[in-house]
Amino acid sequence: MKNLYLLLAAVPMVLTACDRQPGTSTEPEPVKVASVSFASTPAVLEVGDTFTFQVVVLPENAADKRVTWLSSDPKVATVTEGVVKAIATGSTTITATTADGGKTAICTVTVDTAENVALGVTIDGVTWATRNVGEPGEFAASPEDYGNYYTLEQAPTVCPSGWRLPMQVELESLLWSKTCGWTRQNGVGGLQSGSGDNVVFLPAAGRLDETIMTASGELGYYWMTPSAPNSKYMMFSSTNSFAESNFQESALTVRCVRVDDNQIIGGDETEVTIDGVTWATRNVDEPGTFGGFPEYYGGRYTYDEAKTACPTGWRLPTRAEFESLVRSGRVWTKQNGVSGSRFGSGDSVIFLPATFRTVDSSDNTFIMTGTYWTSTPASPAGYSVVVEFGSNYVYTEFGNINTRTISVRCVRK
Repeated sequence: MKNLYLLLAAVPMVLTACDRQPGTSTEPEPVKVASVSFASTPAVLEVGDTFTFQVVVLPENAADKRVTWLSSDPKVATVTEGVVKAIATGSTTITATTADGGKTAICTVTVDTAENVALGVTIDGVTWATRNVGEPGEFAASPEDYGNYYTLEQAPTVCPSGWRLPMQVELESLLWSKTCGWTRQNGVGGLQSGSGDNVVFLPAAGRLDETIMTASGELGYYWMTPSAPNSKYMMFSSTNSFAESNFQESALTVRCVRVDDNQIIGGDETEVTIDGVTWATRNVDEPGTFGGFPEYYGGRYTYDEAKTACPTGWRLPTRAEFESLVRSGRVWTKQNGVSGSRFGSGDSVIFLPATFRTVDSSDNTFIMTGTYWTSTPASPAGYSVVVEFGSNYVYTEFGNINTRTISVRCVRK
C-alpha cells in the first residue's frame, strides 16, 4: 500500500508537466513602441550652434527605446546621437526613427546667420522680422527704413531664406493687440507693437502707384498671404487697421515672419479620415482650391457660394458630420501662431483655424472664433446651420444664407 500511495501522488506532477507545450514560455511579451516625438525643437540655429534633441518614446515601459538619427542635408546641419550642429545657412530635416517598429519624429531645422537671427522678435508665438525687406532676400538697414516696394506677384518670393509672408491672422494679431499704437521712431511715423524687449515697429511707408508715392508717413500697406477672395494686404493708419484689396495693383512694402514647420500637424497630408468621414486638412481658398497650409483662413463665402466652392470630389459637411467630428475629441490650441481647434485623436487629427476676431466689451480684449458652413438647411427659410467654436465652447447656430460670409472646410463625397 505504501508503494501505491507514492505512485498516485506523482500523477498530478506528470499531468502538470505535460500541460506546458514545448517551446512556450510564461514570460510576458515585450512592450512595443507606439510613438516617438521630440520634447522640444529649435526655432532657428545660428551657424556654429548646437542643439540636443530629447526624444519621448511611448509607452514609457516600451522594451526597446533605441533610435537612429538622420539629417536630410548634412551640409546645413549634422546630427549625431541627437546632437545637431549647424554648419551653413539653409534648412534640413532631422528624423529620429525607432529600432522597434520604425516610428518616426521629424523636425525641420533652419540655420541662419547671427545677424538674421538677431533681426527677429517673438510676439504671441510668431517671430517677426524687425525690419522691412529691402532688396529681394535682404532686410532693410534699420527698423524705420521703408525698404523696397513690391507687387502682389513679387511679394511671396522676396523674404530672405527662412522667412515668409505673414498670414492675415498674424498681422491682425500684431496690429490689433492692446500693446499696439501709433508712434514716431527716429522721426518716422508708424505702428509699434509688443512689449519689453519684444517690440516691432512698422513704418507707415505708403504705397507706390507706378511712379507716384502715395500716403507716405500716413498710411502703411503690408502684403500678406492673401485670404481669398478679397483680402490681399493689411492697411493701417494712426487710428485703424484692416485687410483689403483695393490697391492690389500698387507696389507695397513687405514685413516677414520666421518660417516654422515644426508645429504643423499632419505634414503634407491633404485629407484625414475621422470616424468614417474623410476631411480635408485645409480650408477652401479660391473656389475649387484648398489653401496652402492647415492654418490658412482661406476664403469667406455666402452659403450659395459655399455650396460650389469645394474642389472636385469634395462637398460641404452635414451638421451630423460636424457633430461627429466634435465627439472625436477637440482641443483649443495654437498652431504656428494661429488660434483654433484641433479635432480627432492620435494620427487622425485636423486643425480648423479660428477665422473671426471679435471684441470682448468687458475688457476690450479680442476673442477668436471659428465659424464654418454646413450643408444642413435650417428653419426659417433663408438660413443654414453654421458650426461655431471658441476656446471653451462649440455650438450650432443659424446663418443667413444671403448675408453671412464664413469659412468652408470640405469632406469627401
